[in-house]
Amino acid sequence: MSLLIAPIVITPTKALTPSHVKGLLWLDVLIRSTALVDEVTCLWNLRPYNVTAQTLEYWEYLDRTIGPSVDYSDWGELELSKPYVEMHARGAQGSFGALKPYKEAVEREGYLHPASRRLLEIWSGHLSRLAIQDHGLTRNDPPGLSIEEVMESLERHSLCLDHRKYGGPAYLDGTSEGLPLRQGITPEGHANYLLCVLRELLPMLPEHDRVLLVHDKEIEADYVLLERTLAEFGTEVSRLSIGRVPIDGKVRSSRFGGWERYMVDAMYEAATAEFDPAEFRLAMRLYFIAVLSRDSAQPLRLEVLHKQMRRARKLLASKEGNTDADELRTFVAGKQVDGGHVDPYRLTASLFEKHQPVPRQALLDAVFAQTD
Repeated sequence: MSLLIAPIVITPTKALTPSHVKGLLWLDVLIRSTALVDEVTCLWNLRPYNVTAQTLEYWEYLDRTIGPSVDYSDWGELELSKPYVEMHARGAQGSFGALKPYKEAVEREGYLHPASRRLLEIWSGHLSRLAIQDHGLTRNDPPGLSIEEVMESLERHSLCLDHRKYGGPAYLDGTSEGLPLRQGITPEGHANYLLCVLRELLPMLPEHDRVLLVHDKEIEADYVLLERTLAEFGTEVSRLSIGRVPIDGKVRSSRFGGWERYMVDAMYEAATAEFDPAEFRLAMRLYFIAVLSRDSAQPLRLEVLHKQMRRARKLLASKEGNTDADELRTFVAGKQVDGGHVDPYRLTASLFEKHQPVPRQALLDAVFAQTD
């Protein structure tokens, strides 16, 4: 079976927060494990998301308030994030007219603002520290369809309501499935991220048997609509919804800040004062996947993460459960769910199993990033 995994892409406009880290760790274990039993492709491409308002507003705000000729090459992650938080706090987003030149540059030549380019450099270092496979962090390819081609495809399947010729918006229409209309294009002509995702996904559907949409829980309604839309094109589609990590007991968007104490560098430096990098990498997976699970309401607690460091040390020292490749595939296949993918929670939790045989060493080597 050929599985296309399509995660929501993190736009390079802010620091990687604990919620982002959780999603990336889930995705890494998901891909590594499922690839042992089936053919897997991960779709991660910046370009469709770089034409969305969230990204363009950040770029325009930087150029308007700091200047268009700034050298960002030595800026840190927190320094690059502050304008994003400040912009939302002040409600100082640019108008559609101000964003339009950036949008046209993205469409025409794949323009990427130097601040975002610098963030991607920093994120690449984070992926290395966490031993997360890079499936296209800096990929910036044109999507397979234009917005108009997507709208034509949707119209043929009675999946849109287009009022643009009357000066109004265009909507994704899932009302036949009992779903509300969702604005896809504003009256000014600005497409939201769902239309941008469809630009890339629709032409890829014939090449794959199934599609798995990976997204955060807070945008679940949009992804239910996306799932139903793709299904109308004859594709088998499933979703994996991952809850955000509460900070100080609250689930909030990264635009509100509050995550500064829990940035990747801070967690890494605190951990490696006592534990080695391999223990840190494994503990991050144990904590963000098995302890916090897919949708736990537990707030981020560094003392619990520290406990997983000690558990990771014991697991890495035990060298238990060596097995051959066929036995490993059989074990991993037993953790597959209806969508065809391996459940990262069930697989990670199996490392704690005391009463059933588990190929721990093989899992650590092949799935849990002890070898890259």
